[in-house]
Amino acid sequence: NGATANRVAGNLDKALDMYIRAVEIYRYTGNSKTYQMASIYHNMSHIYQEKGQHSTALIFLDNALDIISAFDDSDAEIATTYVCMALSHMAVNDMEKAEEKLDKAMQYYDTDDGKQDGHYGSALSAWGEFYWHKKDYEKAIEFYNKTIEVDPNYAEAYSNLGLIYCLQAQDFSEKATTD
Repeated sequence: NGATANRVAGNLDKALDMYIRAVEIYRYTGNSKTYQMASIYHNMSHIYQEKGQHSTALIFLDNALDIISAFDDSDAEIATTYVCMALSHMAVNDMEKAEEKLDKAMQYYDTDDGKQDGHYGSALSAWGEFYWHKKDYEKAIEFYNKTIEVDPNYAEAYSNLGLIYCLQAQDFSEKATTD
């Protein structure tokens, strides 16, 4: 769709305008509680996350969650939404809510179906980011390694591991020079 193509191309404002227009059409036609509407809200939240407007992103994720929670067999979509919510909570340093959302997401990802889900690696990576924010580098490394085990092509996990190893080396170096 055009809005998604614009988002990928970095035309965030144009993409957002297109999504807003789609929301208006869905509401006008009485389709405001459809899976497609939830998907639009979810996509809008990504734009707000990319713009650093995490409070607004959370509003759209809440809207998406309200809709998809009403559908049967929506556990995967609900879990993915919780992961996205956790990332926005981390971005505003609300680690308690981030942990709560990640715990809820893992209720699905810890199941057999969840472990086969294409977003499982993203959930594990989010836990890595959570522990990185808390400066628990060993736990962060553990989750990034799990991410790589599940999805060896998850480039961000490798990058984040490298950054954590650099931080650990820097901490070690600083301790050595002060001792």
